[in-house]
Amino acid sequence: GEVAMQITGPWTLAQLQQSGVDFGVLPMPALKTPASALGGENLFVFRSTPQREEAALAFLNYVLSEEFQTEWALGTGYLPINERVRTNDRYQAFVAQQPALRVFLDQMAAAQARPNFRGYARFSQTLGRAIESVLLGKLTPKAAVETAEQRWQLMRPR
Repeated sequence: GEVAMQITGPWTLAQLQQSGVDFGVLPMPALKTPASALGGENLFVFRSTPQREEAALAFLNYVLSEEFQTEWALGTGYLPINERVRTNDRYQAFVAQQPALRVFLDQMAAAQARPNFRGYARFSQTLGRAIESVLLGKLTPKAAVETAEQRWQLMRPR
């Protein structure tokens, strides 16, 4: 008789299925414009010696390849970042067995990268608390945004 909601990603689908919990998947609700955040996984390459930079580029080429991204997506449930994977036969067969993935794949059209600025972790935590306070009925959306703004002004890096 109770409904729980979790904001998560496709990587949790296998756990949910194994738990035996009856669940469904829906896109993030939108009042006017759909939006979603891309995952927080990042690979960085720094300037170094030419030999190390060449090795890093070879590694990146492999990690971004259709071969690696297919295995990664099938093994982890993460969405592939290589567009060719989304249409290859192996991945399409996987999606057919995991129809909930379609919701996440369709939502990629509205996904944006998270901002990259000093203090983002604190900003994200402040925003998360505001969202939680609205979902729990503790604050109105307007009051939650105002409270988050006040907290951010006190905590933000200068």
